[in-house]
Amino acid sequence: MSVARRFCDERAFLPRQEVFAEGAVADGMYLVQAGTVEIWRGAGADRLRLAVLEAGQIFGEMALLNDAPRMAAAIAGPRGATLTWVPRALFVHKMAQSDPLVVSVARLIIENLKCGNDRLAAVSRELADTKARLAAAEAERDSLKAAVLEGLQRRAARLAG
Repeated sequence: MSVARRFCDERAFLPRQEVFAEGAVADGMYLVQAGTVEIWRGAGADRLRLAVLEAGQIFGEMALLNDAPRMAAAIAGPRGATLTWVPRALFVHKMAQSDPLVVSVARLIIENLKCGNDRLAAVSRELADTKARLAAAEAERDSLKAAVLEGLQRRAARLAG
């Protein structure tokens, strides 16, 4: 039995069950075996889906590489998910055996991706604010239009009568 098989667990998640929360301490990373996993950032009106991951894709590695809290939440998709969990200790052990240049490049890529995700979240918030302002302006326009139309109809009725 390989070292990875001895230390990794297969875990099943129900539909929409949380795998981990945004801001949580990283205890490992995951490989999607079956089903889907959605990666979400933010809460409430600021909630943004960053990705939908399918079989063969990994997630949770960013927090391990940068030794930081989880930058997003992971939630099993609508049909649930079967995942292989790779513990932090195994990941750290494997990274220690890797070429330092490769590890540095991987950390830089992760940091660039995090910056891109931060910008995407900010743009998403700006877009939501713009949509809200547009909806308010359209409602005001419709209200003014109705008032003008009503005034014209009253005036036409007076002129006709």
